[in-house]
Amino acid sequence: MGLPRSDMAQVDGEEMTEDIIRFSAQVSKVSTLADGGIRITLDLPETAIDTATKLMQVRQAGALLEVAAVPVNKAKNGRKSRKTEITDGISATY
Repeated sequence: MGLPRSDMAQVDGEEMTEDIIRFSAQVSKVSTLADGGIRITLDLPETAIDTATKLMQVRQAGALLEVAAVPVNKAKNGRKSRKTEITDGISATY
């Protein structure tokens, strides 16, 4: 079972396939860096080892991510309860 692929993309003049890395995460922290950049820290469930591996590979390759974030559950008091469910090899935390 592979992840869906879209068309080829260009990154710094190199062609790369765009593997979709789909996962649910909780925003843990948003901070501003000294140079004005923004850093976002996400918390994934302990079962998201495959997702973490793929994200590490992206970082090692020096590739950028195109991200679309979709809120799936409104948090209470800024935090949501963490419940993990795995369906068809995809883990979701909500």
